Amino acid sequence: MLKKYYRFKNGATIIYKKRKVGNATAMYAGFFCGAMYEKNGMPHFFEHMLFKGTNKRSVDDIIKDKSKITYLNACTNHYYMAVNFYESNKRIDKCFEYSSDVLLGSKFEQAYIDKEADVILEEAASDVNDLRRNLFLNHTYFIKEQYKNTNDYVEYWFGSEKFLKGLTTKDFLDFRNKHFVTDKFFVSVATTLPFYKIKKLVKKYYLSKINEPKEKSNIIPFVYYPLTQKQGINFVKNDNSVIRCMVSIKMDTKGENYRYDYNFNCISRTISLRDDMFFYVCRKNGYVYDCDSYMYYNDNCDKIAYIFTFTTSKFENVEKIFSVIGETIKKLKNDELTESDVKDFKEGYYVSIDKPRFTSFQSHALNQITLYYKYGKEKQKSNSFTKKQIKKVTVNSVKENIDRCFNKENDIHITIMANIDEDKIKSVNEYKNLIFKD
Repeated sequence: MLKKYYRFKNGATIIYKKRKVGNATAMYAGFFCGAMYEKNGMPHFFEHMLFKGTNKRSVDDIIKDKSKITYLNACTNHYYMAVNFYESNKRIDKCFEYSSDVLLGSKFEQAYIDKEADVILEEAASDVNDLRRNLFLNHTYFIKEQYKNTNDYVEYWFGSEKFLKGLTTKDFLDFRNKHFVTDKFFVSVATTLPFYKIKKLVKKYYLSKINEPKEKSNIIPFVYYPLTQKQGINFVKNDNSVIRCMVSIKMDTKGENYRYDYNFNCISRTISLRDDMFFYVCRKNGYVYDCDSYMYYNDNCDKIAYIFTFTTSKFENVEKIFSVIGETIKKLKNDELTESDVKDFKEGYYVSIDKPRFTSFQSHALNQITLYYKYGKEKQKSNSFTKKQIKKVTVNSVKENIDRCFNKENDIHITIMANIDEDKIKSVNEYKNLIFKD
C-alpha cells in the first residue's frame, strides 16, 4: 500500500494511504489544537458546537445531511480536533464540501452555547464516574502525575462550570482564529482514489478557507506524559465488593526502537505461562478473580514500567498476592529461565507478526495521524526489522533485563481501588519488601 506525506508551502499536511480494495474513502480533517493546547475544556466544547449550525446549514440541515451525504462525526483528544467520515467515492465531493462547512463555517450562536454547556457538565459527571471505576486510567494518571484529582481531570478535558457558563460567541470565534491556521491543519485519508484527486479536493474545500498564521505555529511533538511520580500508593475509594490493584515497577529506558525492548515481552510471557508462576499460584490458592502482567512502554520518554494487576475478593489477599509476585520474581532470578522459554517466545512472536490482519479504512486514516504526529516522516519499523530485534533476544539478555527490572532500587507505584478504610493499607515499603525478597 502506498503511503505518502505531503506538506504544502503554507504548512498544511496531507497524510495519504492508498488502499487497493473497495471504492471508498475514510477521512479525518482537523487541526492540532487539542486539549494540550488549551487546558480548560475549550477544544472539547468547540467540537460540540460544530453541529449547531453554519452559515450555509441550519441544525436541521446538518442532521439531514448526515443521512443524505454521509454520517459525519467529530473527535477531540490531547493533540487534535477533527471531523471524519467513511463513504463511497461516488459521494466524495459532497463529503468534502459538507465536512469543511461544518468544521470551518460554524456560527456559534449564544443560545446553543448556553444549552450545550449543560450537556457537557452532564458528560463530565458521567466521565468521572467511569474514571473512578477504571483501574488502568487511575494508575497511569497517578504514575504520570497527570491529574492530581478528579477536579483537575474535569477542568483539563471539560472545563469548570464557571468557565463553561461564561463562554460567548466571541470566545469561539477567537479560538478558531487562533488555532485554525494552515500549519496546524492536516487531512488524513485512506482511499482507493489517487493522491492528485485528494490533493485537489483538499485545496478546493479546505485550504481556500483557512488563513495562514501571523507567526509560525509551535506544534510540539507527540509525546506521552513522562512517568514523573515518586514512589507511593494511590488509594481510590469506591463501592465495589472486590479489591482491584495495579502495581508498577518503574525503571530507566534502555535501547532503541522507541524504547521497545522484546526482552521484556519474553519476561511477561514466562511469568504468564509457566505453571508454577504468578497466574497459577494465585488461582490455585483462591486469591484472585483475574490477574495479568505486562510492560508499559512510555514512548519518547525516559521511563518505562513493568506492571502487575489483579482483582481479589478479600483485602487480606492483597498481601498474599504481593508475596506470590515476590516468589515469582525470585524464581526468575534463580536461573529458572531456559533456552526453551526463549525459543517458545520467539516462535510465538514470529507467528503473530506474519499473521494477516485486516485493517479498516477508518482505522488506517486514524492511525496515520498518530504515526505522523509521533514520528513525523521517519520510516516506520518493518516486520523484518522487528524480527531482527527479536532474534537478538537470548537467555542472557533476558536475565540482564530481569535484574534491571526487578531491582529494589527502582520505584514502585501501587493503586488500590476498594470499599475499605484507607488506614488498612500498609506502607509502600512494606509491600515493596514482599515483592523484592532477599
